[in-house]
Amino acid sequence: MHSVKSCSIKYLNLKETELRPGLPGSESPERKAGLGIRIDGSALSGKIPDLIGNLTRIDRLRISDLNGAPTGFPDLQNLTNMNTLILRNCLITGQIPAYLGELTAVKTL
Repeated sequence: MHSVKSCSIKYLNLKETELRPGLPGSESPERKAGLGIRIDGSALSGKIPDLIGNLTRIDRLRISDLNGAPTGFPDLQNLTNMNTLILRNCLITGQIPAYLGELTAVKTL
């Protein structure tokens, strides 16, 4: 389990998430709807947290305008329900991982 020790979020948009009790990605029967995460225009810095790759109910992920040092592509291979992936101005370097081609639900990349 990961914990947040300190955080300075400027903007977190969880629009249209239909959050219910339980953690996103849990196998709870109450949690049938997908989860959309949108973080943009936030002036956040650093790499995209690996924890996002464990939230398996994510079907829409949009992150943009991160600050800081360049970083590698985040591990998102467990997000098999994802149909929209937008990573813009995130200072990602290196190759696009081959597993993205195996995420057949992705319609917007």
